[in-house]
Amino acid sequence: MPRLLDIEAKRHPTPFFEVYIAAMKRANSAGIAAMAIVGFLCLSPSAASAQNPPHRLYVSVIDGAAKPIIGLTSTDFAVIEGGVQREITRLSPANDPMRLVLLVDNSEPMRPSIEDVRQAIKAFIDGIGPQHEIGLITIGDTPVIRQEPSIDHAKVKDLAQKITTRGGTTLITAVMEMYGRFLKDAGDRWPMFIIITSDGPEVSGNVDPKRLTAMMQEMQVKDVVVHSIVMSTMGRGVEVAVSQALVNATDGHYDSISASSALTQKLTALAAAITTEFDRTDDEYVLEYSSPVTDPNAQLSVAIKRADAKVSVSRGVRIR
Repeated sequence: MPRLLDIEAKRHPTPFFEVYIAAMKRANSAGIAAMAIVGFLCLSPSAASAQNPPHRLYVSVIDGAAKPIIGLTSTDFAVIEGGVQREITRLSPANDPMRLVLLVDNSEPMRPSIEDVRQAIKAFIDGIGPQHEIGLITIGDTPVIRQEPSIDHAKVKDLAQKITTRGGTTLITAVMEMYGRFLKDAGDRWPMFIIITSDGPEVSGNVDPKRLTAMMQEMQVKDVVVHSIVMSTMGRGVEVAVSQALVNATDGHYDSISASSALTQKLTALAAAITTEFDRTDDEYVLEYSSPVTDPNAQLSVAIKRADAKVSVSRGVRIR
């Protein structure tokens, strides 16, 4: 008999509103304008307009010996939504390579640490497989695209050695602009942000909090993951709050260091963790189906036509 599995959306923004408002009240004057933005960003989906997720599922299938079952086709599955069987339009292995966009703080407060930053970026890139794209964006004064996502890792490393410092940090602006440019529609690649920032003055200026919240919710349904390392001497500030909000919402990794000398070790470890995660999820399937339903909470069941199979399913995000 087919195995039926009812599923629900995997992730929701965690309501960290009070925590981040308290953090923002202790932030520098440049960050006070962003206080409402970060608070709004961390509200639950019910507090902001709901996003319509794509009709994409990630499916993991194992046999009785807990080994992945490979070679399945769309005819092995059935998707039932609201009591109606939907047409499966795509089933393929979820082994699409990654697209990693590095957002690197090169603001003036980073001047004493810039050589450590250069060497840490090189170490990170050395730990990423050649099939994965890497982009390099600096966020001092204004976001600057040093290299669009590319598999030419040697070029990215060379450009990283030429980073110099300027202005204040524009993390919020960079996240919003570069998400739209490189990660929102990443094609057959797994999109990720790698944030390397200080907790110095954040000078992004006026940001629409509703747009920022909508972007974060869209990141969730598009399986974007945000990892962040903050070089923090105060343990607070806009960059800390924004990084923690994005990381928590996307199941990423957050770390804070007080000395830039630790950055190479942290980024090397992060590259290894990302690679391990990629290797662990590449035996899943991407299943897409057509449906007029736009409610992300609609009842959904997946059936597989194998009696010995155990199925795990997630809406829109890898089973991590």
